[in-house]
Amino acid sequence: MKHALVLFNQDLRVSDNPAFFYAMRDHKNVAPLFILDEANRRPLGEASKWFLHHALENFSKELLEKFSLKLALKKGDSLEILREIFLSKNIEAIYFSRVVNHPELKLQEKIKKLAEENSIAVFDFKATTLFEPTEIKNGSGGYYKVFTPFWRHCLKNSDAILDPLPSPAKGARDFFLDIENDVFDLLPKKNWAEKFEIIATSSLESFLKNKVQEYKQARDIPSLNGTSKLSPHLHFGLISPREIFYAAKKISPSEGKTQFLTELGWREFCHHLLFHFPELPTKSFRIEFEKFPWKKNDFLLQKWQKGQTGFPIVDAGMRELWTTGLMHNRVRMIVASFLVKDLLIDWREGEKWFWDCLIDADLASNVANWQWVAGSGADAAPFFRIFNPTLQGERFDAQGNYVKKWIPELAQLPQRFIHNPWEADENLLKSCGVELGKNYPTRIVDHAHARDLALMLFKSLK
Repeated sequence: MKHALVLFNQDLRVSDNPAFFYAMRDHKNVAPLFILDEANRRPLGEASKWFLHHALENFSKELLEKFSLKLALKKGDSLEILREIFLSKNIEAIYFSRVVNHPELKLQEKIKKLAEENSIAVFDFKATTLFEPTEIKNGSGGYYKVFTPFWRHCLKNSDAILDPLPSPAKGARDFFLDIENDVFDLLPKKNWAEKFEIIATSSLESFLKNKVQEYKQARDIPSLNGTSKLSPHLHFGLISPREIFYAAKKISPSEGKTQFLTELGWREFCHHLLFHFPELPTKSFRIEFEKFPWKKNDFLLQKWQKGQTGFPIVDAGMRELWTTGLMHNRVRMIVASFLVKDLLIDWREGEKWFWDCLIDADLASNVANWQWVAGSGADAAPFFRIFNPTLQGERFDAQGNYVKKWIPELAQLPQRFIHNPWEADENLLKSCGVELGKNYPTRIVDHAHARDLALMLFKSLK
């Protein structure tokens, strides 16, 4: 009896999953497979591995309970694993969702070739983005390098975004892929992830019902729970971008709804850029930045990584990241600007740290956002836009609630000093239990001086 193989990757869901839907519709016997392939893909960061472990655990249970399907788990080179399955199992077709990142595209092409060599039909589907990067072209037939016209074009052509597919019909299946599962060993040996949280999949419905109206303003206040927190689910495909897009379209118009859809559009733009400029993870989009005299300073880098810079809003963000595997979006920009423009450390070092520490680490979004802050990317913030961490803290964490949560040693300081403790006199600091240089660090850099130096170096590029 012939069987269909469904190869899951960044689409760990049963709803709006074309590969799974059509395999289940057209074949009596379906074998689901997930391959942890770090030979042909960028190896996952530690925090992402933690999330993937729980995502696979939940997805395996769902497949078994709803469809009597057992998810096979293999670790290694996808081509070697699939070659063995194609030769030893009676597979007539393989189904998978297209991932538009490089080198994923090369791997998918090799999988297609391998299947065809073994007379196996290939069915691949758009499922990780709203549009294929090749579908969106500017007036000259090339790709967009500026977000606003890109997203305007997408919205103008949004009728081309198909409605989300339902889950396949339930029913017992006869075929398990009878191979021994590999041990993934994704959880950390030391449970530094004990405070990570699996965000409920119902968060989209809850967010659109209770929070989206205030999203435009609330998304900038890190002490508020004002964002959707869907990013890790979107990255690993526990929810599809089409499901988000259509769910948002159904609710009443508001500034918050428009902003929320714009954030979905920014994710789309990041994938668009990475597809057309595959060197984005390692090379500055604006080539002149390859000559920027970045500093190699492991001491300052580690101070930043550990939240020991002496700038409260920066340290709070870095401690939130280490503790939860997430960081508020506004604070991500602040800490990134501090690393690149105050410390003059290469954006690639920051991208590498975020990749390892974020449970929502998405290659396209991570590198595009870091290059945006650094000024080296497409449609990037100008290099001379240098965030003042003190003013950013006072503006977006006016009461100091965010800082107090993540830096409890500063919690007793009066509000006017929470973002600039170095300006409080020694007696006040002592009465509040703060000893600069002992239980909270002194500033590792003078922001005004660092800003002047960064601007001077930037001008030298011209």
